[in-house]
Amino acid sequence: GTATVTVTALETGNCIGSTQRSFQINRCPVTVQANAATKKYGQADPTLTYTADGLVAGETLNGMLTRAKGEDAGTYGILQGSLTDSANPNYTITYSGADLTVQKADVTLNAWLDNQTPTPGDLVKMYITYKNADADTLTDGTVQPDAAALNVDGTAALTLTTGVTKGADGVLYAVYKVGDSVADGTAIDWTVKSAEQANYNAGGQV
Repeated sequence: GTATVTVTALETGNCIGSTQRSFQINRCPVTVQANAATKKYGQADPTLTYTADGLVAGETLNGMLTRAKGEDAGTYGILQGSLTDSANPNYTITYSGADLTVQKADVTLNAWLDNQTPTPGDLVKMYITYKNADADTLTDGTVQPDAAALNVDGTAALTLTTGVTKGADGVLYAVYKVGDSVADGTAIDWTVKSAEQANYNAGGQV
C-alpha cells in the first residue's frame, strides 16, 4: 500500500520546518510449490502441504490447498484453493501445482464352499470375501472377483448357475451345480482367483 512520512526539523535557525513524502510498499513475491501426495483407495486424504520461497522471516501464508474431486484410483490435481493473494495482502503468490495419487487398495481374497462333500446334482455355494489392508471385510459389493474356477481333482465338475451375487448379509457368493461325474462323498478341490479391479489390486488366489 501507500505510506506517508513526515519529517520535522527541530533545530533553530535555518532548519525549522517539516516536509512530507509518500512512498509505495509493494507486495513481496513468493513462490509456492505444492508437494505431491499419495493415499490408498478408501483412505482419508492426507494433509496437502507446500513449500514457499520468498516469505519474510517468521511469517506464514493464510489459506489451504485443495484438490480436484474424485475418490476412485487415479491422479488428481492439487489446487491453490484459498491460498490466494487476497488472503495474503502482503504477498503476490506464484503457484505451481502437483498431484494427489489415489492408489489401488491392497486386498486379500478368501473363499469357501458351504458343502465340501456334495452329491451329484447338488447346488453348492461358494462364499467370497475380500479384506483390505486393515483386515476389514469388504462386503459392499464394490469388489467383485473377475473369475472363479472350481475344479474337482483337476476336472471341471461344477457348473456355474448363479454368478457372483451379494447376499442379504453382504457377503458375496456364487452358486454351482455338481456334475454327474462327481462320485458320492468326493471332496471338492477348488481354486478361486481374482484379477485386478478398478480400485483394488488383485486379491490373490485361494
